[in-house]
Amino acid sequence: MPLNAIGPNYGFETGDWSTWDVSGTGQQIITSPGYNSEYAAYLAGDNGGDDSDPSVDMLVAVVPGLTYTYSFAYFIETSSDSLEFSGMLYGLASGDNPVNFDVYYDNSDSTDTNGNAVGAWYTITFPPFVAVSTSYDVSIYVSTDGANNVVLVDNVQLLASAPGSDSVPTGPATTTVTFT
Repeated sequence: MPLNAIGPNYGFETGDWSTWDVSGTGQQIITSPGYNSEYAAYLAGDNGGDDSDPSVDMLVAVVPGLTYTYSFAYFIETSSDSLEFSGMLYGLASGDNPVNFDVYYDNSDSTDTNGNAVGAWYTITFPPFVAVSTSYDVSIYVSTDGANNVVLVDNVQLLASAPGSDSVPTGPATTTVTFT
Protein backbone atom coordinates (compact mmCIF):
# COMPACT_ATOMS: atom_id res chain seq x y z
CA MET A 1 0.00 0.00 0.00
CA PRO A 2 1.44 3.45 -0.91
CA LEU A 3 2.29 5.74 1.99
CA ASN A 4 1.67 9.47 2.47
CA ALA A 5 4.60 11.93 2.11
CA ILE A 6 2.53 14.75 3.65
CA GLY A 7 3.25 13.38 7.12
CA PRO A 8 1.26 12.85 10.28
CA ASN A 9 -0.93 15.97 10.01
CA TYR A 10 -2.26 15.23 6.49
CA GLY A 11 -5.80 15.31 7.90
CA PHE A 12 -5.32 18.12 10.45
CA GLU A 13 -5.89 15.54 13.19
CA THR A 14 -3.54 17.30 15.60
CA GLY A 15 -6.33 19.88 15.91
CA ASP A 16 -3.90 22.63 14.92
CA TRP A 17 -1.79 23.80 11.97
CA SER A 18 1.26 21.64 12.86
CA THR A 19 3.47 21.29 9.74
CA TRP A 20 1.18 23.60 7.69
CA ASP A 21 1.74 27.29 6.85
CA VAL A 22 -1.36 29.49 6.95
CA SER A 23 -1.62 32.78 5.05
CA GLY A 24 -3.98 35.23 3.38
CA THR A 25 -6.96 37.14 4.64
CA GLY A 26 -10.23 35.59 5.71
CA GLN A 27 -10.57 32.70 8.16
CA GLN A 28 -8.32 29.70 8.42
CA ILE A 29 -9.29 27.50 11.33
CA ILE A 30 -9.38 23.83 12.22
CA THR A 31 -12.98 22.62 12.47
CA SER A 32 -14.86 19.47 13.36
CA PRO A 33 -15.98 17.09 11.96
CA GLY A 34 -13.78 16.35 8.97
CA TYR A 35 -14.04 13.83 6.15
CA ASN A 36 -14.41 10.54 8.05
CA SER A 37 -12.24 12.12 10.75
CA GLU A 38 -12.36 14.45 13.70
CA TYR A 39 -10.89 17.56 12.05
CA ALA A 40 -10.60 19.44 8.74
CA ALA A 41 -9.15 22.76 7.55
CA TYR A 42 -11.77 25.51 7.24
CA LEU A 43 -11.04 28.24 4.66
CA ALA A 44 -13.53 31.12 4.48
CA GLY A 45 -13.71 34.51 2.81
CA ASP A 46 -12.94 37.79 4.51
CA ASN A 47 -15.64 39.13 6.87
CA GLY A 48 -15.49 42.52 5.16
CA GLY A 49 -16.52 40.99 1.87
CA ASP A 50 -13.32 42.16 0.18
CA ASP A 51 -11.26 39.91 -2.05
CA SER A 52 -9.54 37.36 0.13
CA ASP A 53 -7.32 34.36 -0.36
CA PRO A 54 -7.20 32.22 2.77
CA SER A 55 -4.69 29.43 2.15
CA VAL A 56 -2.67 26.57 3.59
CA ASP A 57 0.53 25.13 2.23
CA MET A 58 3.37 22.81 3.16
CA LEU A 59 6.81 22.01 1.78
CA VAL A 60 7.19 18.20 1.63
CA ALA A 61 10.24 16.01 1.04
CA VAL A 62 9.99 13.52 -1.83
CA VAL A 63 12.32 11.10 -3.57
CA PRO A 64 13.21 11.96 -7.19
CA GLY A 65 12.32 9.15 -9.57
CA LEU A 66 9.46 7.78 -7.46
CA THR A 67 5.89 7.98 -8.73
CA TYR A 68 3.47 10.04 -6.62
CA THR A 69 -0.27 10.54 -6.66
CA TYR A 70 -1.79 13.72 -5.15
CA SER A 71 -5.32 13.83 -3.72
CA PHE A 72 -7.46 15.51 -1.08
CA ALA A 73 -11.08 15.73 0.08
CA TYR A 74 -13.06 18.96 -0.15
CA PHE A 75 -16.48 20.20 0.95
CA ILE A 76 -18.04 23.45 -0.27
CA GLU A 77 -20.07 24.25 2.82
CA THR A 78 -21.92 27.30 1.64
CA SER A 79 -21.53 30.05 -0.86
CA SER A 80 -23.64 33.17 -1.18
CA ASP A 81 -21.31 34.40 -3.95
CA SER A 82 -19.18 32.73 -6.54
CA LEU A 83 -15.86 31.29 -5.41
CA GLU A 84 -12.75 29.75 -6.87
CA PHE A 85 -11.13 26.95 -4.89
CA SER A 86 -7.64 26.46 -6.30
CA GLY A 87 -4.13 25.34 -5.63
CA MET A 88 -1.13 23.53 -6.91
CA LEU A 89 1.53 21.04 -6.17
CA TYR A 90 4.84 22.10 -7.63
CA GLY A 91 8.46 21.08 -7.35
CA LEU A 92 11.37 23.35 -6.81
CA ALA A 93 13.38 22.00 -9.76
CA SER A 94 13.84 24.30 -12.72
CA GLY A 95 11.28 23.65 -15.44
CA ASP A 96 9.14 21.37 -13.27
CA ASN A 97 5.47 21.39 -14.27
CA PRO A 98 3.01 21.94 -11.42
CA VAL A 99 -0.14 19.92 -10.76
CA ASN A 100 -2.86 22.59 -10.79
CA PHE A 101 -6.53 22.46 -9.91
CA ASP A 102 -9.41 24.92 -10.02
CA VAL A 103 -12.91 24.23 -8.72
CA TYR A 104 -15.40 26.99 -9.43
CA TYR A 105 -18.78 27.49 -7.85
CA ASP A 106 -21.35 30.12 -8.80
CA ASN A 107 -24.28 30.55 -6.43
CA SER A 108 -26.67 30.48 -9.38
CA ASP A 109 -25.76 26.78 -9.89
CA SER A 110 -26.35 23.88 -7.54
CA THR A 111 -23.06 22.17 -8.41
CA ASP A 112 -19.40 23.09 -8.81
CA THR A 113 -17.39 22.72 -12.04
CA ASN A 114 -16.86 19.03 -11.29
CA GLY A 115 -20.64 18.51 -11.15
CA ASN A 116 -20.54 17.98 -7.38
CA ALA A 117 -23.32 19.32 -5.17
CA VAL A 118 -22.62 21.84 -2.44
CA GLY A 119 -22.82 20.35 1.05
CA ALA A 120 -21.09 17.00 0.51
CA TRP A 121 -17.51 15.65 0.65
CA TYR A 122 -15.68 14.79 -2.57
CA THR A 123 -12.15 13.59 -3.27
CA ILE A 124 -10.00 14.89 -6.10
CA THR A 125 -7.28 12.48 -7.27
CA PHE A 126 -4.76 13.63 -9.86
CA PRO A 127 -2.89 11.44 -12.36
CA PRO A 128 0.39 10.00 -11.06
CA PHE A 129 3.62 11.89 -11.77
CA VAL A 130 7.32 11.14 -11.32
CA ALA A 131 9.11 13.41 -8.85
CA VAL A 132 12.02 15.36 -10.36
CA SER A 133 12.97 17.31 -7.24
CA THR A 134 13.65 16.46 -3.59
CA SER A 135 10.79 18.66 -2.37
CA TYR A 136 7.38 19.88 -3.49
CA ASP A 137 5.12 22.64 -2.22
CA VAL A 138 1.49 21.68 -1.60
CA SER A 139 -0.74 24.78 -1.80
CA ILE A 140 -4.53 25.03 -1.40
CA TYR A 141 -6.40 28.34 -1.36
CA VAL A 142 -9.81 29.96 -1.83
CA SER A 143 -10.37 33.13 -3.87
CA THR A 144 -13.66 34.73 -2.96
CA ASP A 145 -15.51 37.99 -2.47
CA GLY A 146 -17.51 37.09 0.60
CA ALA A 147 -17.40 35.83 4.17
CA ASN A 148 -20.13 33.28 3.50
CA ASN A 149 -17.94 31.31 1.10
CA VAL A 150 -16.52 28.30 2.95
CA VAL A 151 -14.45 25.34 1.75
CA LEU A 152 -13.32 22.54 4.05
CA VAL A 153 -10.22 20.50 3.12
CA ASP A 154 -9.13 17.19 4.61
CA ASN A 155 -7.12 14.05 3.98
CA VAL A 156 -4.39 15.71 1.86
CA GLN A 157 -2.25 12.96 0.38
CA LEU A 158 0.91 12.69 -1.69
CA LEU A 159 1.21 8.92 -2.05
CA ALA A 160 4.52 7.41 -3.19
CA SER A 161 5.14 4.11 -4.88
CA ALA A 162 8.35 2.80 -6.43
CA PRO A 163 8.27 0.97 -9.78
CA GLY A 164 7.88 -2.74 -9.09
CA SER A 165 7.16 -2.12 -5.41
CA ASP A 166 3.94 -1.90 -3.44
CA SER A 167 5.08 0.83 -1.11
CA VAL A 168 7.73 3.24 0.05
CA PRO A 169 7.66 4.14 3.76
CA THR A 170 7.12 7.90 3.73
CA GLY A 171 4.32 8.41 6.30
CA PRO A 172 0.75 7.44 7.27
CA ALA A 173 -1.53 6.10 4.54
CA THR A 174 -5.24 6.44 3.85
CA THR A 175 -7.59 5.36 1.10
CA THR A 176 -8.79 7.71 -1.66
CA VAL A 177 -11.72 7.54 -4.03
CA THR A 178 -11.40 8.95 -7.53
CA PHE A 179 -14.25 10.73 -9.32
CA THR A 180 -14.46 12.02 -12.86
